[in-house]
Amino acid sequence: MHAIPGNIVAVELVPNRGRDIDTILTTIGPAILSKYDYIGHLHTKKSADVKDAGFGKAWSEFLLENLLGNPSVPMADAILSTMHGDRSIGMVFPDDPNALGWTANRAAAEPLAARLGLGMLPSNFNFPIGTMLWARTSALAPFVNLSLQWHDYPEEPLPYDGTLLHAIERLLPLTLSLLGLHAGATSVRGLTRSGTWWASS
Repeated sequence: MHAIPGNIVAVELVPNRGRDIDTILTTIGPAILSKYDYIGHLHTKKSADVKDAGFGKAWSEFLLENLLGNPSVPMADAILSTMHGDRSIGMVFPDDPNALGWTANRAAAEPLAARLGLGMLPSNFNFPIGTMLWARTSALAPFVNLSLQWHDYPEEPLPYDGTLLHAIERLLPLTLSLLGLHAGATSVRGLTRSGTWWASS
C-alpha cells in the first residue's frame, strides 16, 4: 500500500475494549455525525486469533485494496464519487467470496436489532467483514444513537466469534433499508472473482 496524504485531525487514546467498533461508534461517532458526510473505517486487521500470518496479511490486503485501491485501481476515488452521485448508496464494502452469515452471533444480534427497530432478521445477507467500509455518516447514525458506553463492550480476551462486536458487524448494513438506503459491494480484479466496481441492492 502507498502512503495517502492528508491531515491528522485527532489522535485518541482509548481503553482496550470494543476493538475497532468502540472507536467508530463511541469515541468519534457523535463528532463524525455532525462534521462529515462520509467515513472510511479501516484498520490493520491484526488479530492474535489468526495463527497463519500469511492468511492474515492476504486478508488485510484484500480489504484495503478493495476500499483504498492500488496504483492502477483508485478504489477510494471510485467509491466516493459513485456514492456522491447516487444518494441511495449508504455503505460500500468488499464483496467477500466467503459466505459467513450469522455463525454464532444471532443470539447477540437479536436484542440489539430490536433496539434498532429491525424486524425479523434475514438468514442470508452480505456484511462488511472486518467492519471495514465506506459509509455515509448518516448510515451509522442508528448505531451511534444507541449511545453504547465502554462498559457495554465485552472485555478482552474475546473469542473468535459470537460477541456483541461480531453482531454489530453483521447488523451494520441491515439498518440501511430503514433509512431508504442500500449497500454497494466492491470487487478488484485479481483479489476476488473478476469484475470491476459496482453498486448492488
